[in-house]
Amino acid sequence: MLITDQKHQGKGYRKEAIKLIILDIRNMKEDRHQTITLSYEHSNEHAKRVYEKLISMK
Repeated sequence: MLITDQKHQGKGYRKEAIKLIILDIRNMKEDRHQTITLSYEHSNEHAKRVYEKLISMK
């Protein structure tokens, strides 16, 4: 779970952390990681857009 303190929200820290986690998982030599799951409040459209962009990055 990744939670960002309110005073640090909106600065891109969570986005960058998730990006690095995804890249790290993709670069693992083991081939057992086939699914990455993210959850967010469905009413949070900003989070949805950010996560969709992160998941689609190559």
